[in-house]
Amino acid sequence: MAEPLAQVGFAPVRPRTLPRYALAAVGLCISAVLAWLASRSVDPHAFVASFRRTEWWYLLPSGAALVAAVLARWLRWWLLFAPGRRPPLGALGRAFLIGHLFNNLLPARPGELARAVALRREAGTPVVEGLATTAAERVYDVLALVVLLVASAPFAPVGRDARTAAVAAGTIAAAALVAVVGFGRDGARLERVLSRLPRLSAETAHHWSGHVVHGVVSLRDRRVAVPAVLLTATSWVLLALSGWALLLAFHLHVGFVAGLLVVVAANLALLVPASPGGVGVFEAAAVSVLTGYSVDRSAALSYAVALHGLNFFPYVLVGAFALLRHTRAVRERSSS
Repeated sequence: MAEPLAQVGFAPVRPRTLPRYALAAVGLCISAVLAWLASRSVDPHAFVASFRRTEWWYLLPSGAALVAAVLARWLRWWLLFAPGRRPPLGALGRAFLIGHLFNNLLPARPGELARAVALRREAGTPVVEGLATTAAERVYDVLALVVLLVASAPFAPVGRDARTAAVAAGTIAAAALVAVVGFGRDGARLERVLSRLPRLSAETAHHWSGHVVHGVVSLRDRRVAVPAVLLTATSWVLLALSGWALLLAFHLHVGFVAGLLVVVAANLALLVPASPGGVGVFEAAAVSVLTGYSVDRSAALSYAVALHGLNFFPYVLVGAFALLRHTRAVRERSSS
């Protein structure tokens, strides 16, 4: 894997500064603590027995819903670009999968930068514009998660901690939305801020601010925003269906809302620094939701591990294939 990475400009991450080391260390510590919390009081025999009783054919509808959600997000990212500036759908899809590959294999979730770089190398889209569209994605996603959590709260045993987490996530998303919209609507304001950065020329500040304005067009153009909102909601419902189908595989008949809450909680938890792939963080969030439904901790952990695997290994395999295809496309582009 190292050779293809180097060939397309994705060198292995080698932290050079103390903050990067510190962030990785914090993420590992958080993951270790949450992994312990998720696995405490778990009976190993009951954990294994839960896997043995699983009806694995439910992986078919669960996996199908996951694939449909990925396709919806792929299309959403393409639509977030300004009309007339949208890159080829194939190149964007490869960059999208490469981003998921890097998020799952490396700490500090560098996938957003990786897919922006991949899109630049294959389609010529400016990196800053690509990053701006991913920032818009995160705003839509977090707001959707908070709305889903609030909407499902009356039908689920949501505790005070979950409500506090939802309020915190909603506050962060609202602040991010205000900042992105404020700068996205006024490129001159952003240009003034960037021009004050050391070692950044006025020309670079001008270009970057223009790329950001293009990248967050969905936050000021209703024609772009409406499809983005609909695809965001569709993708989260499909992910909830995937989680619910897997609940049935483990004979956990706790309802669709439980599957929805697992997905919401796990993805909100992944906002904090964690180990590669969110190991420990994902499991702790899922177990905390299911224990609220009086599900045995051993069964809850076995389900959480299976759901995490379903959302990890396919992304790694397909992302590695997309990286190879991307390498070939870049070579063909450079030789033509």
